[in-house]
Amino acid sequence: MDESRKAFESWVVEWWLQAKGNICRDGEGYSNNFMEYAWSGWKASRSNIEIELPEVCAWNLCELLDKKEVIEAIRAAGIKVKE
Repeated sequence: MDESRKAFESWVVEWWLQAKGNICRDGEGYSNNFMEYAWSGWKASRSNIEIELPEVCAWNLCELLDKKEVIEAIRAAGIKVKE
């Protein structure tokens, strides 16, 4: 979720100029109510996204990649992998 959180914070700073230099995390959330609500909405918007990995990839590219590494990279972006 780290990449997703970075994308969220970048979006907030572009959208809400007051957030620039004023993003205060509180554990897994934020100390500012607006930020907390926006973060909850951001996570919810991504919670139903799933990617089903194919068994065989075109051009045998999957043979070059470890499936676990691919799954970890997708999950790090805040996207669920359908298993």
